[in-house]
Amino acid sequence: KAVVEMGELIVDMQKALIETAEKYSDVIMPGYTHLQRAQPVLFGHHMMAYFSMLERDFDRLLMVFKHADIMPLGAGALAGSTYGID
Repeated sequence: KAVVEMGELIVDMQKALIETAEKYSDVIMPGYTHLQRAQPVLFGHHMMAYFSMLERDFDRLLMVFKHADIMPLGAGALAGSTYGID
């Protein structure tokens, strides 16, 4: 349940990032490398970089959900159960 809720929060954040990127698509800001100003970048592109990071996190959450949504109890002789569980 918590993984699903976190996934929904990530999607909401991504939607907010898209809205912000579109709203400020023509705003120029300094891009940094090694804590030094490097070159001008568009604020919208900067926001979409965070979108991509969250997309990677969302994919990882899906993998966690896939692997955690299993109940192996009853799969072997030692921890078997007479109840129909999943």
